[in-house]
Amino acid sequence: MTTPDEEARLVEAAEELARRVIGALPHWVDRCIRRFLPDIDPAVVAPHARAAVDDVGERVRDLLGQDVDERERAPGGASVLVDRRPADRQRAAAAVDDVFGSD
Repeated sequence: MTTPDEEARLVEAAEELARRVIGALPHWVDRCIRRFLPDIDPAVVAPHARAAVDDVGERVRDLLGQDVDERERAPGGASVLVDRRPADRQRAAAAVDDVFGSD
């Protein structure tokens, strides 16, 4: 059981962590895409970076906003951050196939 002061510090730390993770998302998306497509136009990457902030950022805030004592027992735990859009993954794979060819 946490004291009110500890709870306030945990909330503050969770908010700061969420801000930093969300702030890092655009660079992370850019770096991941450029790992496979180093010459890609930044204008092509930008919408994907924004989508990551919109989608994953909300899930990060939700996860870190949960009561720390309940978080481990919450259904899904950190897995709520996993991309749950198979259609998006299929489109991304198709785009890579278009660039590199498929077997």
